[in-house]
Amino acid sequence: MKHKTTLGVGCLVLAAMLLAVPPASAGLYFEQTVTSGGHGRGMNMTVEGWAESGKAKILYESSNNPILHKGDYLLTLDGGKTVYLVDPKNKTYSKWNMEELFAFMNRLGQSTGGMVKIEFQDPHSKTLLSEPGGSVLGHATTHYKWDSGFTMDVKVAFMHTRDRLDTVTSAWVTKDVFDPGLFAWLRATVPTTGNHNLDKILRNTTRIVGKGLLLKMDQTTTTTNKKGKQRTSTTHFEVTKLVQENVDDSIFAMPPGYSEVPLIPEIGASSGQNGNGTGHGAQEKEHKSPMSALKGLFGKKR
Repeated sequence: MKHKTTLGVGCLVLAAMLLAVPPASAGLYFEQTVTSGGHGRGMNMTVEGWAESGKAKILYESSNNPILHKGDYLLTLDGGKTVYLVDPKNKTYSKWNMEELFAFMNRLGQSTGGMVKIEFQDPHSKTLLSEPGGSVLGHATTHYKWDSGFTMDVKVAFMHTRDRLDTVTSAWVTKDVFDPGLFAWLRATVPTTGNHNLDKILRNTTRIVGKGLLLKMDQTTTTTNKKGKQRTSTTHFEVTKLVQENVDDSIFAMPPGYSEVPLIPEIGASSGQNGNGTGHGAQEKEHKSPMSALKGLFGKKR
């Protein structure tokens, strides 16, 4: 059951990292690191990205993330309105949509007759600080600090757990450099999840930070179970390089011959099906949905 906390915190971390930026004309190149520690496995990623005139490619150079693997990348050609997760290893791509994740969770509960159920309750989000943040990578920043939290109820068969997750976030944001392509990864306009309570927290994060480029972020999350036992995890996000440069347009081209697969697997669908549910033999069996691992979060299929 240790996955339940990772899933809840992961959604908030990803949402906080997705900070939006307004348009510009010059190309940008950046490098960043994401590290987390404390309870559980932890997450470590190194990322590099290119953006120009609304196009962007975000490459995961190293990653132990179960969804964003080493060599995978995000690609957008329209300022982040449509984002693809590209998997060069399997020569596939999927539309990156957080809303589909929560729709999958709902379908999972329905398909098991309520045996699997996840609920988010008692959300809160409050601004603690907004002040000049000094210079980061030569850019003036604003330092924001806020706390947020929710209670997560997880029911699997006859087991029921309830955890309270409380997170304190500090973020350093600049408005000096912009490109709409970075909507794919560094944005404040977070997607809706379809869960009213969780969306309430995410909307408040957008309100606090506003529009700007996230250069550094620190998060500390305290998880308290129903017996009062606590554990702490931390996440550090930092852009380590950010420069203006002309970007070759070929960087943003989708490789020829790649197949589209659904981001989220259909309940009961075999790995030999494509996004339309049509099998293509043994070769297609390797083309699994990027989030196929989610089907095993709550035990083996009966």
